[in-house]
Amino acid sequence: MTLHGKNKNPFFTYYSLYLLCYIIKLAKLTGFKKGVDTNMKLKSIWESLSLKRKILTVFLPLILIPFLLVLIVSGTIIVRSGKAEAVKNAEDKLMLVSDQIDQILSNIQYNIKAFSTSSALQDAISEDYPDSTYGNYLFTTSMHSAVYNIMDIQSYISSGYIHTYDDKIYDINTDSIRTPDAEMDTYYDYVVAQKGRIILGSPSVKDTDSAFNISKSLIDINTGECLGILSFDIKESLFYDSYRSVIDKNEEQLYLIDNNRCILSSEDRELLHQTVSNDLWKTVQEISYAKDRLFLSSNDSLVLATTSEIGEYHIVYVLEYYSIYREVLGLTLILVCIGIFALIVTIILTTVLAQSVTKPLALLTTYADRTGHGDFSADIQINSKDEIGFLAERFKKMNHNIRNLTIRIYDEQTQKKEYALNLLQAQINPHFLYNCLDNISSLITDHKNDPALSMLYHLGRYYRAV
Repeated sequence: MTLHGKNKNPFFTYYSLYLLCYIIKLAKLTGFKKGVDTNMKLKSIWESLSLKRKILTVFLPLILIPFLLVLIVSGTIIVRSGKAEAVKNAEDKLMLVSDQIDQILSNIQYNIKAFSTSSALQDAISEDYPDSTYGNYLFTTSMHSAVYNIMDIQSYISSGYIHTYDDKIYDINTDSIRTPDAEMDTYYDYVVAQKGRIILGSPSVKDTDSAFNISKSLIDINTGECLGILSFDIKESLFYDSYRSVIDKNEEQLYLIDNNRCILSSEDRELLHQTVSNDLWKTVQEISYAKDRLFLSSNDSLVLATTSEIGEYHIVYVLEYYSIYREVLGLTLILVCIGIFALIVTIILTTVLAQSVTKPLALLTTYADRTGHGDFSADIQINSKDEIGFLAERFKKMNHNIRNLTIRIYDEQTQKKEYALNLLQAQINPHFLYNCLDNISSLITDHKNDPALSMLYHLGRYYRAV
């Protein structure tokens, strides 16, 4: 036979196969032996346990394992339902706040448009005032009347100004006129270039009172010429008041963020006009890109975000997972306490059950030992009516029967000994008489009459006594 390959030695090949089969067989035998040894050890340990420990060993897992399964399943269900409810509440709050912010922005834009096209404002700007202090007074008076009579400026605007085409800056807070600087002139050209479109941006004064700036060019409704621009900072309190009664500041956070990552409004007042963290901004960008309102971030927080329909603003809702699971942890703690109480009660009841079985058995064992050593006067008191009580009654009856049987056997043996003794005595008496008569006969033959007479006398007295 020829083997193809690198090794063409048949003996070496057969030997290798035989060795491999032997190793596999040895591994199987070793595994089997280990399994048998393990089973024998477990059986030996189980047989060495007392009945009480066997009962506890069987009953405790039967109670503990179902309890753990119930705890895990109920905890999982509670966690999922709690999380789903928290997410639903968070989405409802976010939508409510988002709708309110959109409504506020819509009202602001509407009022700005109405204000920019009002005839009183346009007439106040278009009027030809003398270049004097009196002319400036007339201008500020006309502008004040146009601003405060047309709209309730205090309810929307924290600060702002109107930049006219003839380079006058009217400050609505101070009712004063000043000359624009280079930055204002640049911004004026930028707003005019937007041709009447409303521009939303960062506030001119970054303080806690202002959220953002709204600017718009003022177009003459008759001629279409540009009369100037308005630049107003919108109050941050408008947005804060819309959601502070909805958000729990101890557990929830809400931010109004612009595209420059600036926090325009927040429950935490110290964060106003601060830059949002990179992680949160990344989360907001991912939500905006996925066009989804929900995103579970990696820092153990529930983050929801939506974009305002008016302007590029993001409303972000953040809720720590701890607040979601706090109620779940409370319910789980209650379940754990109930389980521990049930486990303690089970251990106590199992111990009582084991003792109710092992204690009578111990009494029966002691009773059997005393009976086995011949103490038939021993007594046992087991008042239970179960099988153990039935067994104790049978033990007592058996002890009574053994005692009676022992006494009867003893009496029979005593009588038997007496009968044997009497029989022996009966056998001895004739033999004694024969010996005595033989001796007397011998004395008479030898003419020893006196000793023979004495023996007859004593023999007669003996038999009379007997």
